[in-house]
Amino acid sequence: MREINIRMDTGGPPDGNQKLCPYCGFDYVHLERIEELHPTDDCSAYRVTTKHDGNTVSVAASVTPIKTSFRGRGVCLTYSCEEGHVWTEIQGFHKGFLFVDVQRQPDRETPVITKV
Repeated sequence: MREINIRMDTGGPPDGNQKLCPYCGFDYVHLERIEELHPTDDCSAYRVTTKHDGNTVSVAASVTPIKTSFRGRGVCLTYSCEEGHVWTEIQGFHKGFLFVDVQRQPDRETPVITKV
């Protein structure tokens, strides 16, 4: 496996370079789950899910493929904001194009956070 170097400024997030909730604009956003979509020959894909819960990281693969609107590889990133909104951003490759979609998931009940 080839090593990559990731450099990030540790002096705080730079202005304009932070993911915001697309539903309320709140800037406290958490990456909840990553799913890779491994394609089959008939516009479907197997899901490989990586999820982080506290000190545990789990990886699971689907037994049956799901239908997709693209034939190449894809990735689904599920986020939540601290106001309780949950959404998935899907990127899928098909015939030289990379398509992006955002799908809202059911909101979570969370305590009201006072913005300072």
